[in-house]
Amino acid sequence: MVDLCGNAPKKDAGSPRIPGPVVIIYSCDRLITNLLSAACKADELAVFTTDNETDLDPIIDQTLAKKASPVLIIDSFGTDEKYSRLINTKLSAYKTLSVIKLVSGDIDSSLAALKDGVRTIFPKPDINKSKVGFAEGSISFTESFRSYMQKNSFSHDADIPLDAFNRCIHELGIAQEIPDLSFALLKFISEIFERSITFIVTNGELIAERGIGIRSDKSTGATAPLRFKVSLAPLSVFQKAIDDLKISFEHGEDEALRSLYKEIGPPAETRVLVVPIVSFGRVIALTYADFGAKAATPAPTDMIASLSKHASLIFDNILMRKKLEKQAQ
Repeated sequence: MVDLCGNAPKKDAGSPRIPGPVVIIYSCDRLITNLLSAACKADELAVFTTDNETDLDPIIDQTLAKKASPVLIIDSFGTDEKYSRLINTKLSAYKTLSVIKLVSGDIDSSLAALKDGVRTIFPKPDINKSKVGFAEGSISFTESFRSYMQKNSFSHDADIPLDAFNRCIHELGIAQEIPDLSFALLKFISEIFERSITFIVTNGELIAERGIGIRSDKSTGATAPLRFKVSLAPLSVFQKAIDDLKISFEHGEDEALRSLYKEIGPPAETRVLVVPIVSFGRVIALTYADFGAKAATPAPTDMIASLSKHASLIFDNILMRKKLEKQAQ
């Protein structure tokens, strides 16, 4: 086994010897390998590097023998079909393996990788496509990678609901009406969280639509439209998702949440999820979720974010189709 410098793969100096995430970088790009290795070393993560596929199994086996959690980073430098086979093979052989795929391609390629079971898709710097300088893009890539590794758990306890993800992708793909999109996303989120509600965003307030796990166990299925209203507060988790146009999974104790809890009761823990559906740069719906009476656990926020973006694109397509149909009448 050799790394990109011709040396046998080894842990970087200064990496911890206690069990924990072990990063395995599979790439033939020296720059990407060096950037990721430096990021891992900065956070004292054990790291192996290789450009040879046959090295992967021995490294993963060695990692598992030390009761650590392997994180395989695959840098795409071939066809999607090749990496689909590789990802499926490794995830089938190693049930506790987490896979991160680096990409610079389109959304279809990213969604295909997520369907294969990767933990997340990570955009890599591309000198031919970057709107900023390549150096700035590389720094941003490294900082984003460090932040992701710091904020996510790679324990096998954080199960990824792949079957539910694939069902959601299918349901989003065949959706003909806007409510179908939000309901597909709601059902996926309910696989992870105990309570979830879809809200329509209007001027200064949220209108509750269907919910799962609200006022009864989530096994009873979705409610009818709930219709109660929640006023938006300037510093609320809802307003943050609206302003940032991206999902939020954090602790919240703001006025808007207190208003919501008057309707559904407070959860045992304050960590909540808020997922926007965006149409032409404006949030038109939010999905709220919490763990109800249960303890909070890690959630696949990258997977949820990908579904949210996919739903937003399909939402825009539905609106455009309806507009064209109306013009043709």
